[in-house]
Amino acid sequence: MIAMTLDAVVMGVRGVDMEKLANDIGIGLVMNRACNLHCKYCMQRKLGMKMADYEKPDKRVDDVIRFIQEIADARTTDIPLFISFYGGEPLMSAAEIRQILSSLSHKEKFHFEITTNGKLLTRDIVNLLNDNDVHVMISWDGKDSSAQRGFDVIKEKRELIMQLKHLCFSSVVCGGSSVFDRVKEISAIEEEYYGRCGRHTDKNAIYPVKGESEEKSYRDKDFRSDLQKIFTKIGSGKMSHVEWEYASHFVKAAKDFSEGRKWQPSPTSCAMGTMIAVAMDGTVNGCINANDNIATIDMSLEEIVEKVKTLNRTALFEKCTDCAYAVLRGTTPACRLDAKLNPAEVCRHCKVQGDILLEEIAKHFGGKADGKSI
Repeated sequence: MIAMTLDAVVMGVRGVDMEKLANDIGIGLVMNRACNLHCKYCMQRKLGMKMADYEKPDKRVDDVIRFIQEIADARTTDIPLFISFYGGEPLMSAAEIRQILSSLSHKEKFHFEITTNGKLLTRDIVNLLNDNDVHVMISWDGKDSSAQRGFDVIKEKRELIMQLKHLCFSSVVCGGSSVFDRVKEISAIEEEYYGRCGRHTDKNAIYPVKGESEEKSYRDKDFRSDLQKIFTKIGSGKMSHVEWEYASHFVKAAKDFSEGRKWQPSPTSCAMGTMIAVAMDGTVNGCINANDNIATIDMSLEEIVEKVKTLNRTALFEKCTDCAYAVLRGTTPACRLDAKLNPAEVCRHCKVQGDILLEEIAKHFGGKADGKSI
């Protein structure tokens, strides 16, 4: 049983507004640290993942469920508690996911998501996810999937994916591919999904990454080329839902920049230190991609949040919220996992890409490159 009781959460501990803490956090459930794929760019490879990790005997799933339920019951906001099933590959722990989903009460208090490579999808698992309104993010790298991941989930599990009630894609782009081409690939699947189900995918995520060499990395000139192609499509008036989603993100970012708005991370995010990564043995990690075991669910929520917040190693997040260029990036400019991060290089790259975006906006939409009139 966790030390933090519901009464303690509601009444407050040591003068801290625990009700507000419960309102402001999200939870990443690290179901295991194992995976059935070997993606070249995986952030967790350095954790030494082992296939046996998901069979550890020291699981405290019942305690984890109580921890989650108490937080959900303490919340006073109408916004559901964000619960993300993560791994490793979370579907390797399908039995625990089923246990959690079936045990939590007042389901309207939760928003469930899962990030999966989809290799273990079955009709039974699809039914489980649909019945509990779980939003499913499928990791798929388009034509690069086989080379980068060793598995193409669309080729192998297409029919099952089309049956998911809530669907979106997470995709990585390295050198040799372009974001524009990946958007087209996801658009084709999204249009098939819409044709079958009558609904669009949820918001998709595309991540350009640094490869093993300059040639294998997504470069600034690739970003310019992708923007030029997508903005040209806006002018043609022929865009898919995903293309419009991608383009409108950058148009809005430029507008926010021109109006002096600053980047603000989500209240329940790693940047704010309020995304709590809970493993099935009851330990709490500083990030879903770390196994530093900085706390446990037996501690009070106040103590856990403070432990997580101290891991802002780079100190870039506070600077980014005061920098106009960060809003152009639209994503967390730096990662708390990278203790050796070079702040000057991050800022330089952010400004370079920001200037490219402003120049292309000005060229295609008649705004000014200095961002004062978009």
